[in-house]
This record gives sequence, structure tokens and C-alpha cells, in this order.
Amino acid sequence: MTSLNITEQDLLGAKDKVVIITGGSAGIGLATTQLFSRLGAHVFVGDVNPLPSPLPNTTFVRTDVSKWSDLLELYSTAFSAHKRIDIVIANAGVAEIDDILSEEVDDQGRLKEPSYKTVDINLRGVLNCTKLAAHYMRKTGGGSVSITGSVASYLGGGVPIYTTTKHGVLGLTRGIAKSLKELKITINVTAPFFTESNLMFPELREMCARKNVPVSDASSVAKALAYNALQGGDWTGKAIWVAADKWGEVEGPISALRKQWLGEEFDELFVRAWADE
Repeated sequence: MTSLNITEQDLLGAKDKVVIITGGSAGIGLATTQLFSRLGAHVFVGDVNPLPSPLPNTTFVRTDVSKWSDLLELYSTAFSAHKRIDIVIANAGVAEIDDILSEEVDDQGRLKEPSYKTVDINLRGVLNCTKLAAHYMRKTGGGSVSITGSVASYLGGGVPIYTTTKHGVLGLTRGIAKSLKELKITINVTAPFFTESNLMFPELREMCARKNVPVSDASSVAKALAYNALQGGDWTGKAIWVAADKWGEVEGPISALRKQWLGEEFDELFVRAWADE
């Protein structure tokens, strides 16, 4: 992992940027909204709940990210106001809602399908945010997409549907970075460890205290999301891990060690397949 030291001096380029933040009314999203507002950006918050209090240069648009029509309205509102969208922070997310191994049956005794609301919000919502970002940003010469992933983007354990969605947003970042770069759009992911947010349930907080695991402040994740959005250029397809209020970039080291974990024979096949013709 490559260590980073992110300060607000690194984020001054946010001034006057037009920024969409989904899930921006609470937790990590609210910290990110407050950060961009303080930095002088024009912020459009898409959330099912309003902001707890007004913020400068910040507009709330009620948005359920699982609904395409709501996202269309959010993006249209931002673009109509400023004729551009510079940054999209695809942050909205929920925890595990249903147990995929549940034996619950319907009134006819048939096994019930699990709820996939977590997938609709955490993954499908991010996919749609990315599609809309590309649609608008290509009109004005580029921009950036910054996604809230999780340590679950890399590690497993206990929450299979949630983990699937967070692996999915990492896969999206890896899979689309090259295509977006041709449009002068960057895309990066932030992977928080335990962080003060709506997903920090009492049992998790108790576990962290018992095991002496530090819990990051939401502002530390907000800085990583903003950093990923503002670097531009070749800073794309990256992932910033946030733990104990510290930052490190992980995709570069993973790529650099590919021959070791994939093996020389398979790595050679990979390089041959994806080399430019």
C-alpha cells in the first residue's frame, strides 16, 4: 500500500466545481457535502432525506438512487443550473437488508426470494450514476466519478449481499477506467474500514471497542473521496483505503505485484490478451 497524507490544501481545486453527492445528508455523505461546501463548490445533494441544516452553495434534490427517474432529475437540476457537472460522488449506500440464506416462505409455502434493495442502491445506483456522469461530462470536456466502496470491496466476511455490491463497485472502477479516460473522465473508489456513519451499528461499535480497533471519523473518508475526485490526469482506476484516519492507495501495489500473485505463465497470457494491437 502506498501511504498518502491528505490535507485540505490538496483539495482547494474544489472551488467553483459543480458537484453531485448521493446519500449526502448523513454520515460519510454529509461529511463530504460539508467539505465541498466549505471548499466553495456548488453542491447538489441527492438523498431520500433532507440535509439536517442548510449549507452554503448547496441544493437538496430528493433522490432515491434506485430509481432512474430520480437520478435523471438530480443530474438535470445540476446541469441546468451551471451548464456542467464536474464531479460525481456516488456515495449512497445501505447495509445488509435481507439474509440470503433465510428459509422464509410465502403464504403458499414456497421459498421467498431475498430482497435485493441493497443491490439496487449500492451497485445499480452507482452504475446509473456513472452512466449519467459520462453522459453529461462528455458534453463539457471531462470530469470525475468518485465512489464510496468499502474494505468489503477487498475482504469478505458475514454480509454476502453487501460484500457483493462493494466488490461490484470496485469491478466497475477497474472495468471502465480506461474507457472513461478516453473521455477525460477519471473514476476512483474509496474503501473505508470502520467509520463513524449510519452503518456503524451498536454491535460493531462494541466490537471495535473490545478489540481496540480505531474507528475513523467520517471526515477522513470525505477527504479521500474529494482527493480521488480532484487529482485528474492519470489518477484513475485508483482505490484509497481509509483506516484509523489514515490513507493508502492499494490498486497500484496490487497491479505492481500481479506477476507474483498471478504467476508468470498466466501473467504473460494476460499481457498478451490486453496488449494494444
